[in-house]
Amino acid sequence: MIKGLSHVVNDLLDPKFNVKNIYTKDDRNDYITKIPRKSIPDVSKTVAKPWQFNSNNSNKPAQAVSKPKVNPKERKTLIPKSCKLTISKPKVNSIYHELLSIDLTKYTNATAVLFRVFVELSIDCYLEEHKLVTTPSAAKSGQNFQQKINIVANHLENKKHADTAICKGIKSEIKDSNDIMGIDTWHAYVHNNKFSPKDKNLITTWDNIQAFIEVVWSNIN
Repeated sequence: MIKGLSHVVNDLLDPKFNVKNIYTKDDRNDYITKIPRKSIPDVSKTVAKPWQFNSNNSNKPAQAVSKPKVNPKERKTLIPKSCKLTISKPKVNSIYHELLSIDLTKYTNATAVLFRVFVELSIDCYLEEHKLVTTPSAAKSGQNFQQKINIVANHLENKKHADTAICKGIKSEIKDSNDIMGIDTWHAYVHNNKFSPKDKNLITTWDNIQAFIEVVWSNIN
């Protein structure tokens, strides 16, 4: 094999050699046919044991170096790239794509406020889609954020659209007003000038409700 490889290497090192001559498959086939017979490897010969190009004399095959896995909680965006939502409402869809790209480590307050808006608009869209409010707009239904979430969660559960655990998770979380997902915390992101959100908390909140949001939008035309 060495004589064949040596011939190719010497050709590539020759200043007169034009790489354009081997751009295409046909060009490379033509190049191979012109290799002198003395430089063609003898395929009838075999080695007694496997060998490799590096300096390691071990007979073990070279192992590919695997890239370290990234911890999904160390991302810089609220919504991970792996979360694919099909959102039919233009404004909500725009907010979703913004949350996929905004660096929440730099724009934590903006992300928190937009996150709060995205969740409530998603809930409102579901309520209107399934006619769970008597008013044309869910925003004018007179129901607060917690009530809306409970209505949607109960509807998803009753219609067997969502796993009971998913619905129970978000319903129990919002009951504790001071919890990371509590109503007071959600409101504080927008209305409390003395309360600042933390990027890690926002990521945890999203991770806890992602499955719920996915189900919500999978049931909105």
